[in-house]
Amino acid sequence: MITLPDGAKIEMQWKQVIYIKGDNYIIFEIIPMLAEKDIVVFLYCD
Repeated sequence: MITLPDGAKIEMQWKQVIYIKGDNYIIFEIIPMLAEKDIVVFLYCD
C-alpha cells in the first residue's frame, strides 16, 4: 500500500487498484482482454 502526501492510500492488486481517502474508497477493477482493449470497472463506496 502506498500513502500519498495528502493522506490518501493506493493499494495495487493483481486485477484491481483501490484508492482510499478517509472512509471513502473507489475500486478500479481491470478485466483483461486478449484481442481488445482491457475493460476498467469503477466501483465507488462512501
